[in-house]
Amino acid sequence: MTRDETKEILMTIQATYPNFKPEDKTITINTWFTLLKDYDRKQIGVALRDFITHDASGFAPSIGQLTTRVEEIFGKDNEMNELEAWEVVLKAIQNSGSNSQEEFYKLPTLIQKAVVSPRQLREWALDEQWEKHSPFYQNGFMRQYRTEKGKFENRHILDCKNQIESKNQTLLEDKNNAQRSWSDNASPMPEDFMDKLKQRFASNLM
Repeated sequence: MTRDETKEILMTIQATYPNFKPEDKTITINTWFTLLKDYDRKQIGVALRDFITHDASGFAPSIGQLTTRVEEIFGKDNEMNELEAWEVVLKAIQNSGSNSQEEFYKLPTLIQKAVVSPRQLREWALDEQWEKHSPFYQNGFMRQYRTEKGKFENRHILDCKNQIESKNQTLLEDKNNAQRSWSDNASPMPEDFMDKLKQRFASNLM
């Protein structure tokens, strides 16, 4: 999602729930954008419509409630293997002869990327020689899905690595700041301190 798309989501929420009045809209938009930027705009929109339609509390949804709805509606596609993902595509193809747009945007994000476009679903749905061509379609889809899943997993690993490095850097900075704080607050040692200490030690021995 882009920042403007995030703003549209928040405007929809505010229009539906008059009590939703953030004190600082800029901070609210930035916070929602930061947490939702990796989600698909259409999927968040579907989740919001579903929430509004079934909500009886009268309270605006939180970020977590919307992302949970996305997972409930579209599933955690990164956990699917290739055959499971193809089964999802087959179900979408059944209704894509005249409704490919809606079926495409119901698909989980990784499957969307592997299918590429609603037009592809429609072409598959209208193929009069489906039985002959479907093995080729399946193989092509599975290769692309495997590629997209690999990209996703690599991004996830990189994100985790960056988070660990960022956390380690923060801990190092905190440690250095603490050391500087102790150093700055410490009183300087008197120049004759060691001489006085030696004299006292010597007198105790006498």
